Amino acid sequence: MRVIVDGIERAEVTTLQSLNETWKEITSECYAGKRFIHYAIIDGQQFYDQYESALLNRYQDIQEVQIETISFSKSYEDSLNEMFQYITRLTRAIDSISSSFYGEPTEREFKYFTDFNEGLGWLYHTSLFIESIAERDESIIPSLQLAKITGIKNTIRGMLNEMERLIENQDFVSIADYLNYECADHLQMCQQDVEGIVRNEELPRQ
Repeated sequence: MRVIVDGIERAEVTTLQSLNETWKEITSECYAGKRFIHYAIIDGQQFYDQYESALLNRYQDIQEVQIETISFSKSYEDSLNEMFQYITRLTRAIDSISSSFYGEPTEREFKYFTDFNEGLGWLYHTSLFIESIAERDESIIPSLQLAKITGIKNTIRGMLNEMERLIENQDFVSIADYLNYECADHLQMCQQDVEGIVRNEELPRQ
């Protein structure tokens, strides 16, 4: 198996032990260089996660693995831009989702609501990921930006908790009201915080 990192061939591995040793070297160098593994291409198939499992399960058959890394700062910038786009999409969806809950939502309408909640979950976990970047290197993210991200995380966590409570009670009208009168405002504030970082060029330190 040829192992290529950022376009440079690193090793030719033939055993599980040599694969483990090479992988440890690569991940150690990544963290030392303030980088993450962004994705891996295993015999032409791209993996953004679970690439370690794929390598271990198929290592005898794999011909080539290409590993692409990304800097902490670029990963932070990309996460912010994705958060902004995600919040925009969720905000636009509120009216159509909430209206269906003033009656009894159909199975399809309830799926849209489930997708909305999953979107909130993605925002929460992305906030956690950004905080993990700061934990690895506090110089990457200015303190004011990190405070905004932590605020967004806490807001989204509160929204998820309230959604869970309302779903357990099967209180459809309250779900609709919460979406319209509270979620919309919460998301708008989150969007303003992210936009304040992205649009005002408060970029992470290099």
